[in-house]
Amino acid sequence: MRAALRDVPWQDHSVDMRVTLPVPFRPFYLTLVGDPERRSAGRRSEERVRHPFWKLGNILFIVIGALVLYGIAIAGVLLYSAILDR
Repeated sequence: MRAALRDVPWQDHSVDMRVTLPVPFRPFYLTLVGDPERRSAGRRSEERVRHPFWKLGNILFIVIGALVLYGIAIAGVLLYSAILDR
C-alpha cells in the first residue's frame, strides 16, 4: 500500500496490472492502469474521439466477462445449496 500511495513520476501509475489471458490459438493481454486524472479537458475529448469506449470489442468483453462471473456465482450458489441439502 505504501508504494501505491507514494508520489510517482508521470510514467508510473499507482495501479498498474498487466496479465496475459491464455485464449486458445492467440493469447490476449489485459492492462488496467489507474491514477488521478492529469490530462487536460482538450486531451480527454480528443482521446474520446480516437478511442471510443462503446466499441464492439469492448461490449463483447464486458458481456462475456459478466457471463463468466455470473456463471461462477451461480455455480457456487448451486454447489453451496447442494452441500447444505445433505
